[in-house]
Amino acid sequence: MGTITLTPIVDCQNMPRPLRFPDGERPAVTGADIAAVGDTILVRAYSGIFLWNRLPGESIGAALGREPCALPSANERQGESIGFSPDAATYYTTSEGAGAEISVFHRN
Repeated sequence: MGTITLTPIVDCQNMPRPLRFPDGERPAVTGADIAAVGDTILVRAYSGIFLWNRLPGESIGAALGREPCALPSANERQGESIGFSPDAATYYTTSEGAGAEISVFHRN
């Protein structure tokens, strides 16, 4: 796999702008992951889990500039992490703290 370059998301005046979330929400982001093949991006926030599909050749910044899909999440005390399985068919979440359970979600 080659180098992944992060591109800032900017508006028409070349100023940084926030990621797009449903309903104009600006949640506190606590974790994120990109599928091994680079075509899917997950972002974890206290308010939920969001997924962006990345088109072939598209920058990460451009993908994150579009509206995401909301995904299911577990009711975790302070859910802060998220990660894909190697094939991206499953994602995992957990809360902070010793002994926190790992929640498993199958995308298919």
